Amino acid sequence: MSAEPPTDPELLRKFMEMGKPTPTPLPKIIARFLENDALEGSSGKNAESSPQAVAPKNNQDSDVTRNLRTNIKNGSVPVTEESKSLQKETSPNWAALENLFEEWAITRVLWGFCVREGKAVKSGLVAVIILCGLSALSTYEFMSSKLDGEISALRNEHNRDIGELGVKVHGLERDLDDAKRERDKAQSDLAPWIVLANQSKKDSPQDQRLDILLQQVQSFVKNLDNTKVAVQNLAAIAEADREYHDMAMLNMIGKPQLDGDIVYTTAISKAMDGSYVMNGSNVTYKTDAQAEKKFRDVIQIEPKYPFSYVGLAKILHDRGDVTWKKYADKAMEILEQTTLVPGHHPNHDLLLKYLKENFPF
Repeated sequence: MSAEPPTDPELLRKFMEMGKPTPTPLPKIIARFLENDALEGSSGKNAESSPQAVAPKNNQDSDVTRNLRTNIKNGSVPVTEESKSLQKETSPNWAALENLFEEWAITRVLWGFCVREGKAVKSGLVAVIILCGLSALSTYEFMSSKLDGEISALRNEHNRDIGELGVKVHGLERDLDDAKRERDKAQSDLAPWIVLANQSKKDSPQDQRLDILLQQVQSFVKNLDNTKVAVQNLAAIAEADREYHDMAMLNMIGKPQLDGDIVYTTAISKAMDGSYVMNGSNVTYKTDAQAEKKFRDVIQIEPKYPFSYVGLAKILHDRGDVTWKKYADKAMEILEQTTLVPGHHPNHDLLLKYLKENFPF
């Protein structure tokens, strides 16, 4: 029947040395576990006397740490003098470094290459250096490939921009050549005018001779345009007088003027008789069937008489006949000509104004 191992660290070491063969030296980490146990034991005894009791170094031990600690307490792993000396040699910085290597997987791998049983291994250091070199080389290759891609993209973009600029430059050169040709042509066309300005404006400053001559030419052209318009108007008047002189002299009832001491009678006035109502000097066209027939008869007798078209267009418009517009347009066409004839009757101006302001009826 086995006895319960003591909990005091000193008694534990004595208990473990009794009847035990000499074991192999413990690693540093096991020695640090013993140190933690000793600190925990002393902290329990001195908790009342010292408020600054030493706390365990690692409150979150891994499963391996707890197993090792349990084995040490149970006497499964013996403690030797060499392990005690290793425990004493462990410094706080070294312990912190070991804790860091135990935390990170990659550092544990590197630590296995470089340190064995607390001693540096030359071949491990060389392997780590080679690994670092390979990592640096792969990083360099990756960055070089990425930079080559970016440089290639920038070079392609640069070449494309250069191509576009080349096209623009070519277009500008072509425009420049066209501008030079136009300039040469303008200089060639302007040369005779420069000679004429120097000959005709000798009294004027040389740098103003061409401008003065140009102003005179512009004034001449303007007068010529006015003369052209006047000639065109005279031609239109002459044509209107030739075509519509007789009709331009008649009023709305087909007479040169209203009856007074002298009674005027024309073929148109006879045909218009009965189609209107006189109220003093005012004339109002009738809209019955008899008036329509008379207006149509006048149009047959004299197609250039405008007032018969006006009377017929009024009747057709009031009836809703769409043909009224044809007769109204014809009346305005004739009145545009009769009003050009010198000495035309004032009724032509009044009716043309009325149609423009009130068309359609």
